Amino acid sequence: MVKLRLDLQKNEWIELPKGSKEKDSIYMDGILYKSFTNAKEVMKKKSIDLVVAVTGYPGSGKSKLTEQMASFCDPSFDENRMHQTSQDFIDAIEEETQILKAHVLDEAWS
Repeated sequence: MVKLRLDLQKNEWIELPKGSKEKDSIYMDGILYKSFTNAKEVMKKKSIDLVVAVTGYPGSGKSKLTEQMASFCDPSFDENRMHQTSQDFIDAIEEETQILKAHVLDEAWS
């Protein structure tokens, strides 16, 4: 597990030392952190998208995990880019002009 804080000047996540008491921070699984850090570098270099599917039982935390992953990849991510229907998701992706902007389709069967 790693503890992270968003550096607002650099607009990127900074790994905090173990035992850090900073309040404005999040925890993330260490393997997930390394995987997404590497994926972000590849996405920047090759200007490609990262597609992630999260499945599980109702109430198991899929939406929260997905929101955290999206926020890690894109610190500007907010609930306006969490889409409830596939058409809203497709429209938003087609209209997106910037790279490294996260969009989430939650409840794909809606």
